[in-house]
Amino acid sequence: MPTCRVYERPDGGVSVVTLAEKNRRPAESDDAFFARVIPKTGLEGLPYVDVDPATLPSRRFRDAWTLTAGKVSHDLPKARALRLAELRAGRDILLAESDGPKLRALERGAAKEIAALDAYRQALRDLPAQAEAELAAIVRVEDLATYEPTWPTP
Repeated sequence: MPTCRVYERPDGGVSVVTLAEKNRRPAESDDAFFARVIPKTGLEGLPYVDVDPATLPSRRFRDAWTLTAGKVSHDLPKARALRLAELRAGRDILLAESDGPKLRALERGAAKEIAALDAYRQALRDLPAQAEAELAAIVRVEDLATYEPTWPTP
C-alpha cells in the first residue's frame, strides 16, 4: 500500500510527504526513505501519522487542511477564507481593469458613463461582504470550490 506521512506544523498547517518511487534508492525500505528525505524538509522531530494517499481530501483548499485524530480533513472556516481571498483577487483585477475607462470618461466629461462606472466599481467593492455572507452558509468544501457570487457588470 502506498504511504505518505502527514505532519502537523507548529503554525497549525499540514505538510504531506509522499513516497515517490522515482526517488527511492534500490531496495530502500519505506522507513529508510523517510529517514533520508525528512531532514531535508524541515519537518524532522514533528509528530506525524502514516496514511494512505487515497484517503487525503481534495487538494483544492490544501492550505485549509488540518490533522485531527490521525485523519486529514478540511478546516471549513479556513477554506472559506481562502475562497474569499480568491474572490477578492478576482475583484481587484476587475477594479484595475475599470481604471482606464473611468479616467477616459472623466477626461471626456461623460457624466452618465462616469456614474455607471462609479456604480459598477462600488458594486465590486461591496462584493466581498455579499460573498462572505453567502460563503458562511456553505457547509461542504466541495460547494465552496464551485461557489461564484453574482458579479456586477459594467
